[in-house]
Amino acid sequence: MMPVVVTGHPALRGASLLLEGLFFGGVALVFAGGAGVPQSGFFAIFLAAAGLTGRFNKLLDQNRTEIYGTRRPTWRINGMTAFCVLMMFLGVATAHAIAALWWGEARLHGAFGFALDADRLGDETLFTRRFSALGPTLFHNYLVLATFVALAFVYRAYGALLSLCWNASVWAIVLTLLVGRAAHASALPPAVFVPVAMLAVMPHLLIEASSDVVGSLAGIFLSKAVMAYAPTDPAFRRVVRAVISLLGLAAAGIALGAVVEAALPAAVLSRL
Repeated sequence: MMPVVVTGHPALRGASLLLEGLFFGGVALVFAGGAGVPQSGFFAIFLAAAGLTGRFNKLLDQNRTEIYGTRRPTWRINGMTAFCVLMMFLGVATAHAIAALWWGEARLHGAFGFALDADRLGDETLFTRRFSALGPTLFHNYLVLATFVALAFVYRAYGALLSLCWNASVWAIVLTLLVGRAAHASALPPAVFVPVAMLAVMPHLLIEASSDVVGSLAGIFLSKAVMAYAPTDPAFRRVVRAVISLLGLAAAGIALGAVVEAALPAAVLSRL
């Protein structure tokens, strides 16, 4: 585990955890790439998740200590935990985006062909990408959220991190390729095109990622409560109420993300 700062001002905590995600995501890519095996990106995802599990467990321990040992509102404590996990997610995504830029498209197909095939990337650019209509997007994203919750319930921290690292890698690789191809086809200079393109696609991705993090925390909390308390225990009922609130928040976030995805990318990209 990296000796980074994880206490103090939220911005400092967030930056330190982003760097930790970047570190473990980057090291995982180096080790997996050095193995010289096809689809090495698949192994990098497992390595990154394993590297971050210790930090995630510490965040969960801190969450529990603050909930039962302080008078701070539960929603604020859980919100900070979700923020910390999201920053690790963004660190892993950044590592994969850097790798995508450094390796080039040919090597990416060898390392992450499984992700590109699953996303049906083909020869698409950001201009030709068809962002889903609201209904299909909602169905798909709720299915993804349910997967996050289920993996977190069964495998707890590692299950949640495995799902998050998978999404971080796939999103970063696909988005980097889509934006890069579109930048070459655009008349705008890359320094102008890339920030505007990111403005078009990042909001709904951040909303979805945050919702998946919250859903994962709900799955972990419920899993621990099932093992620690009897169903008739008041503590169990308190955890269940918190889990229901978290799941409701995650579901609302998924709905918001789908609305943003259906409207914002097309509105922004049509003006480029």
